Amino acid sequence: MTSLRNKLWLGFGSLSAILAAVGVLSIVFLARYTHTLERVLRDNYDSAVYSDGMKQSLDELDFRAQRMIWEEPAALRMDPAAPQARFERFLREQLGNCNLPGELETTQRVADEWKEYRARYAAFDAVAAGQRAGLYRRDLLPRYKELKQDAQGIADMNVSSMVSADGRARRTLIHVRNALLILVVAGIVLAALVLWTATLTIFRPLKDLTRSARQIESGDLEQDLDLPARPRDEIGILIDAFNSMASRLREFKRIDHDRLIRSQQTTQLAIDSLPDPVFVIGPEGLVEISNTAARSHFGIEPGRDVASLGLNWLLPLYEEVKLHHKAVEPVAYRSAIQLFINGEERFLLPKAVPMSSPDDRQVGVTTILVDVTRFRHMDEAKSSLVATVSHELRTPLTSQRLVLGLLLETVGPLLIASQRRLLEVAKADSDRLYRTIEDLLSISRMEAGRAQFQFRPMAPREIVDAAVDALRPLFADKSLNLTVRAPADLPRVRADAPSIFSALTNLVSNALKFTPAGGRVVVAAENEDGRVSFAVTDSGPGVPEEFRARIFEKFFRVPVSSGPTGAGLGLAIAKQIIDAHDGRIEFNCPREGGTEVRFWLPCEKPTSSRPRQLAN
Repeated sequence: MTSLRNKLWLGFGSLSAILAAVGVLSIVFLARYTHTLERVLRDNYDSAVYSDGMKQSLDELDFRAQRMIWEEPAALRMDPAAPQARFERFLREQLGNCNLPGELETTQRVADEWKEYRARYAAFDAVAAGQRAGLYRRDLLPRYKELKQDAQGIADMNVSSMVSADGRARRTLIHVRNALLILVVAGIVLAALVLWTATLTIFRPLKDLTRSARQIESGDLEQDLDLPARPRDEIGILIDAFNSMASRLREFKRIDHDRLIRSQQTTQLAIDSLPDPVFVIGPEGLVEISNTAARSHFGIEPGRDVASLGLNWLLPLYEEVKLHHKAVEPVAYRSAIQLFINGEERFLLPKAVPMSSPDDRQVGVTTILVDVTRFRHMDEAKSSLVATVSHELRTPLTSQRLVLGLLLETVGPLLIASQRRLLEVAKADSDRLYRTIEDLLSISRMEAGRAQFQFRPMAPREIVDAAVDALRPLFADKSLNLTVRAPADLPRVRADAPSIFSALTNLVSNALKFTPAGGRVVVAAENEDGRVSFAVTDSGPGVPEEFRARIFEKFFRVPVSSGPTGAGLGLAIAKQIIDAHDGRIEFNCPREGGTEVRFWLPCEKPTSSRPRQLAN
């Protein structure tokens, strides 16, 4: 088996060998060409120099001979030995540098001619002056011309050789270029062969492997990579591992699918056994599962979009859970959904709970509609009983209060202190009982939908002052620091004056009641994005966390070992009033201690003032 590493070594090693061969041959050819050209040019150049030196020496000797004919005394002072010696030195150098065809023979002829010329030149020096002209023309001049012509022939021969050497160099370069082109073409062909082989054995399997991996990534696990000629190297091992992984993934998917089917069927059977509607909404807003009650009562079928169901209570509920990532609990019975089943009136309270993954990512919302028909009827019966009893107690209690008041005014001054104290306690208890009955009747009217509200534009400062001014003396008596922050330029709200005064007065009274002496109470109003918020903050003991969720329930009182208590109606009445104003109320306990009750009212809208009845 040829490994992938060996294939890579073979392919890229071949390319490297070709590059190295091209480089080495280029260096060898260029070195050989340079050496040959340098040697040829050097030899030819030297021969040309030697020839030129011999001609110059001959010219000096001929010039001396001519002067000896016409200027004997001056010519005799010119020694012929120096030019003769130079000629013979150049001749010897030339005899040792004959490399061209015919060059040695020509040089040898020059040597022979030189011997003859030198002998004739010595004879010329020895004759009398009158005979020299004839001897020069007869013997020296012809031999001078012949000798100089042969020396020039040697120079011409070497110059021609230099010219021909340049031609040989060009031919050599052409051969080198052709050889390099052949090597380059061979390298390109071999490189293409290596790339083609690599494509078949490396890149194509990797490409197929990548394509199959992306298909698996998209959820298609039915992928097995089967090549016609599977390579027997690391790529083949990788393909086998990939096929094994795909097979294991298919097995895991089948197991998970079977487990999911079991879970879905079990869940469906479980929720179908529940009489109350139950369904699950996915993160995209589609119903994923619903029980028989949800499908039959509301048409909530799996696959439906909550926005397309036409249930005006469902979409806000789902969006609130999705936005805040916490359960949305029903707000008493006013959140109940009225439904008629087989002609029978039913009331269902919706509750939505977020579903989260282990990494705290929201994956859905479970919605349950609890049938509270029996409890609502019981609550209505209780409210009716309370209203009836309160109404029946109101008339005699009014008479009792009048009698006690008259007794304190007329007989009181005549009674002893203990008797008068008993009358005052009875009068205070009857007043407190009267206020409790009034509160019960107010709640009964609002719950029954008989409460009438006359809305009008009101300044937030007016509401705050009306609730605070009557209680200022009580704050002073208890040494409480009362702070009011309500700017006069706040936008006006639409409110029913008596009821909104009562709601805020209840909140301020609670703060007065539960804040110890020397404490602090802040009543504030401020603008918050199209709404006005009213807040009552105190520095009292606060409310334990386990009781805060029930703080607005009727008759609920926080268990205390000592201190003031009430009937548990003040906050419930305030909430009913704020709800009737399309507002919202919240209860908080700040980290630094105390309590804060805050409610919001919408700003005034351009609508006509008209009576409004609280909807059931």
